[in-house]
Amino acid sequence: MRRPVRVMVYGLFPTVYSMCAPCCTRDYLAMCRPRYHAEQLAEYPESVRMNQRLLELLAFRLSSIGGVRVEAVSADSLKGVLLAARYRLGRGPAVIVEGRVFKGGELDFGKIVRYVEGLVAEKIWGARSTGP
Repeated sequence: MRRPVRVMVYGLFPTVYSMCAPCCTRDYLAMCRPRYHAEQLAEYPESVRMNQRLLELLAFRLSSIGGVRVEAVSADSLKGVLLAARYRLGRGPAVIVEGRVFKGGELDFGKIVRYVEGLVAEKIWGARSTGP
């Protein structure tokens, strides 16, 4: 079986995204505190909330493509700090696809989706399809 295309979505995410499913399910949190997710997001500045929402939509879109593994990495986690140092991410959101970094002006979601689709096609058929 072929290895899936690896996509890491890097940004500042609320801690609700980093909870392990067996221990702290969102359903349990919703039952105890219905506005838990909204309360956490309200603590972030508007620009961070907007970037987080866009990255979330991108992650959902990319995860709908077969042969893609999407991982959300929070900038304030150990893995996020290591990624920032390795890829010189600086401040702001970024998307890392098989080692290629999209950040700042390159953070065009349509371009990223086409690039990932091209990598998936290349892995399936062995030929590079249209890309950026």
